[in-house]
Amino acid sequence: MAELDLAGNPDRLVEIIVAASHNVIDKGLIPWPQVEEAAQGLANCLRSKDSADHRTALGQSALPKSIVTLLGAAYGHEIPTTPPKLATFEMLRVAANLCMDHDVNRQQFLDAGLLDILLSLIGLHRQLANPSADDLKVAKTAVGSMLNACLGYEPAKLYLRKSGAPGAVISLSLAIYPPGEWTSRPETGENVDSISSLYQIRIGLVDWSWRVVSAINEGAEVPPIGLETLGPLVLSLSNFVPTRPAQSPLINDVDSRNALIVADLEALEESVTLLEALSLDSEEVRLAFAESPEADKLLGSVLDFIELANYPQYWSLDGEEERKRREKHFDVCKAGVIKALISIAGEQKAMDSLWNKDGLLTRSGIWEKECDMAETVQVSAIGITKHLCNSDANNTLRLMSGPSPNGVDQIQALVERSDSVIVKSEGTRVLAYCVKSLWRKDPAPVTQSTTTTDIPQQDTTVQRREAAYALSRTPIVRALVDLLVTGQKHTILLNESSFALTLIASKPEGATNIATELFTPVQIPQNPAQNSAIQLTEEPQSSQANSGSSNGAASLKSVVSNDSGKHPPELRANACSLIGTLLRNLTSEASKSLKEQVVAEFSDSLTAVSQDKDSPEKLVHAAKWALGGP
Repeated sequence: MAELDLAGNPDRLVEIIVAASHNVIDKGLIPWPQVEEAAQGLANCLRSKDSADHRTALGQSALPKSIVTLLGAAYGHEIPTTPPKLATFEMLRVAANLCMDHDVNRQQFLDAGLLDILLSLIGLHRQLANPSADDLKVAKTAVGSMLNACLGYEPAKLYLRKSGAPGAVISLSLAIYPPGEWTSRPETGENVDSISSLYQIRIGLVDWSWRVVSAINEGAEVPPIGLETLGPLVLSLSNFVPTRPAQSPLINDVDSRNALIVADLEALEESVTLLEALSLDSEEVRLAFAESPEADKLLGSVLDFIELANYPQYWSLDGEEERKRREKHFDVCKAGVIKALISIAGEQKAMDSLWNKDGLLTRSGIWEKECDMAETVQVSAIGITKHLCNSDANNTLRLMSGPSPNGVDQIQALVERSDSVIVKSEGTRVLAYCVKSLWRKDPAPVTQSTTTTDIPQQDTTVQRREAAYALSRTPIVRALVDLLVTGQKHTILLNESSFALTLIASKPEGATNIATELFTPVQIPQNPAQNSAIQLTEEPQSSQANSGSSNGAASLKSVVSNDSGKHPPELRANACSLIGTLLRNLTSEASKSLKEQVVAEFSDSLTAVSQDKDSPEKLVHAAKWALGGP
């Protein structure tokens, strides 16, 4: 192509493009090479330092409409041959440069229909299985043109939102550059430089794509992403689950490898951030994971990423410091996917179906040690589980099913190792809810909406018995007794703990474990009310709640005696019931000394309450019952 004096006569270049646009009725008459040459001259001219002198004049001419007309002629319903393709690339450059920081020109192109043409281009390129270098350049420049046309310009942003542009751009980006997929491509028959140059175009397209999405979404209350984009967005996570060996020759090229790893992590972060926002803000998206035809596939991809995605070995080829930085970036992304899963699992309208999908929250690993840095997310998952297991034996059995460690095991281990008061108290409340649901005499029947993963009714009795035995084990009892001590400020915590312990104490093995743990020292946090999920409405009730250690027996005795005058009669009666149930079920010869210890600890307090004429009748009766009365 001959070199022109481009800056000297831009008007002549405009005339060529405008004249060519008059031939669109017969596309065979369009001189595409001349259009390419003229558009290239204008694009280069507009990149010069004095381009501002030309922009407004060119924007007010027939050029915007002529460019849009020719773009529509080049890309009707299919990818064209090379001449119109090359001309399109240059015309898109012109449009992008004219729109840059120029609202008047943006409006001109909006009126001419540029955004519709760009959306059409994006849709066509999204379907290409093996795009050529020219295809990639056109697709990338189309995205760049859209970015310049809408950045900070509300009319264009609004139009693109209504047209579904964010979803279309994301789908194009994930089709052109699925993050992490490059490693599994052997790329035979081409040299490394050629492969690398194509990936550089892909990386640039991805960067511009997410900038476009961010620009369009700016100011929107909910990201305007349709369900048609959810599939590609979620499935893009799968490339980080190792299924095929890394075999790309680019792994051994330092510059290419580093650029691609950066692109992978940035694309992953953008996808996860959007998925997290959608799962939090959109009920439609949350329901899609439970009720859409693609629900199992979507949920499976999320769970596979959480469970199986790992750091690629080639991340360590650039030194220890770089490896750690990449792994930290990846960990943040995985935490974001877990947050999205927690939001999905909390959808009220889909809890039945979501809760039957093979231990959703348990499989997420949110309560494992690796996720302790995400305390807020752990507490959210605990809250959802607490809601699901409240008076629902079926959900409790699901939480306790599956391979070890099951959901209850994970929560108990989290409570044991955590220093967070809210994690300890709320996690222990889940354990208390599980106990209450399994000890119910009238368990809720299996609902009609459940799936084949439900527990068969005939097996429920056996599983309930086994689960109840598991909840009577020392670790669970230990957590509930600890709550008696650390929850002294909060009546609701004391009530839930004492009631669950009373149920466990109704069996001899449970009574023995409780009596043992009541006299085991409990370390008390310095500030037990800090970060508590329970609204504090009472003053501290004793100095033991401030620091140091105590034990469950002392705390239980404090409740019965009500030395502080703060405990309501109902709570005190529940504490008496716990003691009475213990004494009635410490029946074995081996537990004889434990029973004597319990009697010695509580008899004086119980006697005093039973003889207190000012105490409510229900409390007096409970104290007398605990002492062995009828």
